[in-house]
Amino acid sequence: MVRGAIFDLDGTLIDSMFIYENMAQEMLAESGIEAPADIRHRMRKMTLLQMAQYTKSEFGLSESVEEIIQAVVDRIVDFYTHEVETKPGVKEMLAEFERMGVKMCIVTVSERPVVEAALRRNDILKYISKIITCGEVGHDKNRPDIYRAALEYLGTDKSETVVFEDELHTVETAKNDGFTVFGVADASVPEQDQVKELCDLYITDYHAQLEDIINW
Repeated sequence: MVRGAIFDLDGTLIDSMFIYENMAQEMLAESGIEAPADIRHRMRKMTLLQMAQYTKSEFGLSESVEEIIQAVVDRIVDFYTHEVETKPGVKEMLAEFERMGVKMCIVTVSERPVVEAALRRNDILKYISKIITCGEVGHDKNRPDIYRAALEYLGTDKSETVVFEDELHTVETAKNDGFTVFGVADASVPEQDQVKELCDLYITDYHAQLEDIINW
């Protein structure tokens, strides 16, 4: 039975990944730089700090890393404050987990202001007892540190704790560290077949699969 739930945010709880698809190109274009077509693919596994450092170094931007980060955060916070929506069925799942006494936290590469804006807009912050960011942990999700920090906070047994992720590399990281992982389908992730094969439960519809999720 699930006693603890560790949620990724983007592409897992909220439908937001599409905003990142063209952001790098748009921001570089504003500086008069034509971005390579594969720039989003290059940055998929990076934290915001890593992305800012990469774009500054690779394209010789005059702005500081901190200014680049702030520009990105400002854009995303605006979207998350006024537009972003949860994936269908997420609110019902979180409410059911709360009723069951499941402890819940979020682990994400996104910055805290972005996360809080999205959760407040969709009235789901009340379900989440803690937010842990990669920036705070000091490592991206290619290492299991953030999942271990979440498990320590929750205080639940690993065998009764589920990680929800959408990206292949994050599913791999959590699985390789011994977690049960529920993979969440998202159109932005090209390796859907691999995610489906690797995860313990593959979620395409929170509504239709609610019983499977809460009764794992």
